[in-house]
Amino acid sequence: MFRSLRLDNILSGVLFLLAVILLAVFLRVFVFEIYSIPTGSMEETLLPGDRIVVSKLAYGAALPRSPLEVPWLNAFFLLNKQAIAANDTFVWRYRRLSGLSRLQREDVVVFRYPVDPHQTFIKRCVALPGDTVEVKQEILYVNSHAQPFPPTAKIEYKVWVCNPKAFKEYADSLRLLVRSCPARRDPACRIVALSRQEKTALWSSGTLDSLALYVIKRGDNNEAILLNAPEKEGNDPPDAYGPLVVPYEGMNIPVNETMMQKYGKVLERYEHFQPQPQPDSSWQWRGKPVEYYTFRQDYYFMMGDTRHNSTDSRWWGTVPEELITGKAKFILWSGNLKNFRWERVLKGIN
Repeated sequence: MFRSLRLDNILSGVLFLLAVILLAVFLRVFVFEIYSIPTGSMEETLLPGDRIVVSKLAYGAALPRSPLEVPWLNAFFLLNKQAIAANDTFVWRYRRLSGLSRLQREDVVVFRYPVDPHQTFIKRCVALPGDTVEVKQEILYVNSHAQPFPPTAKIEYKVWVCNPKAFKEYADSLRLLVRSCPARRDPACRIVALSRQEKTALWSSGTLDSLALYVIKRGDNNEAILLNAPEKEGNDPPDAYGPLVVPYEGMNIPVNETMMQKYGKVLERYEHFQPQPQPDSSWQWRGKPVEYYTFRQDYYFMMGDTRHNSTDSRWWGTVPEELITGKAKFILWSGNLKNFRWERVLKGIN
């Protein structure tokens, strides 16, 4: 009798543990997930060390496309080298459940990095499928309309300091990131990233002679640099880009050199379309002439709020719908035991 009760208790415990695991998997796949912010590309909206809750109900959960994409279940494959090598081999086709809303401009979105989908990025969606994006003098234009910076965004300025010692003390008190100007012949010049509130406070401090928006210039070929940029971190993006139409499902475009420069990476990665140029300036795909291509899904243009400290769609292109994970809803907690940010607990993300 005692042995039977012990077996019943063990079986109940195992079933309870399985139920907990299945519930955790269900919640992570279909409802929400928690992410940690590693970099400052979204300051001050999000700070390094923030733990955020990402809603998968908002846009609808993207269903796993292989067993390796199922949380917890993929742990059984970690010791299988062949399974790990096949991580990009999809078993099931892309499907997404219906969401509570559609992705909108200014949403803060979590998605898989287009260059390496095993990494997760978070940026602000600044343009939707079909929008025309352009950046001029660091100002973002969508469909020819200038877009305001997010209220908490940090913008880089050139400042000329009249009292270096007082400036340093004041900048340290605000925890500002300050660096030297590229032209070292001007020792009074600094580059500093400021939110609107910090800009007002610093200008009122009496430590500056003047202040101007910091704009990076790289000659007359900015469009070609950005639209066909090298895919690597650590490069300051010039403050000129486009114009570029964000691809949408059904968008029909002519196949030519200009189109390939703008959309070549996207077409190769997510449309699996790699036409080859011919000596007579025509193009072929799989041995047949091709003049037009029609996109098969929607894409989104993502940018960080701190634009000189953000590797985003200006570098690696638009984000396909299939890589969208969810909408960042609120900060669960922020910091660590030594530097816990109580003011950010359960703070909404806008």
